[in-house]
Amino acid sequence: MCRPTSSIRIATLEGVPELSDPYPTCAVCGRTILKGELVHEYVNPQGQRLGVCVLCRSRAEASGWIPADQARTAAHAPPSRARPGDALRKRLERAASRARSSARGLRGDAATMEAAPRDPEKGETSAKPQSAEPAPRPQPPGAEPPAKRPRPESKRQPKRQPKRQPAGQAAPSKPRPRSGPEALMRRAVQRFNGSGEPRKVAGLIRSLGEPRAAVRPDAGRQLALVTVAWELSWYQWEVSGDGDGEPVREVAKGDEVSELAEDARAWNAAVAEDGKLRLKPASTRRKPSAKEA
Repeated sequence: MCRPTSSIRIATLEGVPELSDPYPTCAVCGRTILKGELVHEYVNPQGQRLGVCVLCRSRAEASGWIPADQARTAAHAPPSRARPGDALRKRLERAASRARSSARGLRGDAATMEAAPRDPEKGETSAKPQSAEPAPRPQPPGAEPPAKRPRPESKRQPKRQPKRQPAGQAAPSKPRPRSGPEALMRRAVQRFNGSGEPRKVAGLIRSLGEPRAAVRPDAGRQLALVTVAWELSWYQWEVSGDGDGEPVREVAKGDEVSELAEDARAWNAAVAEDGKLRLKPASTRRKPSAKEA
């Protein structure tokens, strides 16, 4: 008879806490992921799992990266077998490609023959017909031939040559008219909307919600400072108003709106869903209060 065991041992597993990066970054652009921003997991050709922000999904997929859920599905899928007609279809495609390339070569030869000059040996000359001159009248015997009249020489006027400037002296450049504050702000909005920055702002809007925007002109430097702010972050760009140098350049970013200067918080512009700016009417613009965050 088997004796019953006096005690039963049970094995248990304790949970291991995950160590997460407190400052995760995008594996494509290297930008620090903001609080609350969506992160998509991709698998690169080397099999590494990497985090990608919303703005860089298209670049990751163009580089051959695939989403992590699709990578798991492809790993467990059975190997596909070639269909019976695949080999024949590939041969027909190669034959059609060779036929198209030969047809392009024939068209190129025909165009070259049409553009070539005509052969003068075949009777096709390019010389212009000369004007027929009247035949000289017959002279009586013993008469002296008439003297030829000298042709009057045409008075040619000397061509005027442009005045050359001495070496080392550049042509004087006309000073560009300086733009006022209102014109600077409108020019800055046009340049910002024509750059690639609205795409970045639109991606942040999908994650963080509707932002506030301000456009501050700097007439002395002929540029404008564009500020777009959320509750958890803000970005600033310098937009040139005269066309010299880089038109739009990101200069600063932060986490708290209180870090901004008072004049940078004069919210005189609105932001659309596609990230483009629009100046508010002058009657509705206001200056920020000293206690505004």
